[in-house]
Amino acid sequence: MPTIHNEIAIARSPDDVWALLRDLTAVTEWVPGIAGARLDGTRRICTTIEGAEIHEEIQLDDARCSYAYTQPVHPLGFKASRGTLVVTGNGAGAHVSWDAELEVADQAQEAQLLPLLEQGYAAALEALRGRLEDAPLGVVNRFYEATGNRRIDELAGLISDDVTFEGPVMQARGAREYLAMNEQLLGFHRGTTMLHQFENGDAVCSIYELTMGTPAGAELTLTLADWIEVADGRVTAQRIFFDPREFAQAFSM
Repeated sequence: MPTIHNEIAIARSPDDVWALLRDLTAVTEWVPGIAGARLDGTRRICTTIEGAEIHEEIQLDDARCSYAYTQPVHPLGFKASRGTLVVTGNGAGAHVSWDAELEVADQAQEAQLLPLLEQGYAAALEALRGRLEDAPLGVVNRFYEATGNRRIDELAGLISDDVTFEGPVMQARGAREYLAMNEQLLGFHRGTTMLHQFENGDAVCSIYELTMGTPAGAELTLTLADWIEVADGRVTAQRIFFDPREFAQAFSM
């Protein structure tokens, strides 16, 4: 039986990726050509944009962050169709693998259908990544990854031209000021420990511990609340809240 294997890396936590995948009716958000989905017990019934139905029997495994499916009803009339999606990874990065086995009713069509199906599955995973990474939390976590790795060029691609920054001791207006401020401070960055994150529409609130070196060669750790607003895949505003006294003293502000 022919097999198809696809995999993709996604810059979101495995929990975030699994939460979207296990929401079985949310398949309309990442599988091209699916216009609707409903559940009937363990069966998912998807409606294509042409009005045809795909029936899938699904077994969820939350412990392994995976689900297996069979497709007893499919408009292409497969003799057999089954597959498994698995999410792995840790921290802010996830890996999704999709393995499928298909038996085409008309063997003469197999050579034509398989490449199209492979492209379709790959496109679905790309759409899954886009759905997650372009969401505000995905943008914010890529923003933190860029700052954590001191990559100003990547940071520049994640902020809007008119980005604003408000903090207890520093402010910036526009991308030029914002990047200059970050370039000055990133040399002192030692590490970030994320404590919790909340999404609220197009905004993300992150609470984390920031460890910095100081001009005198010491280290200080600050606990911050960071409110970031996102539009069109870019950070448009950032406001941070923390007790500035130790920072101001260390940096002579």
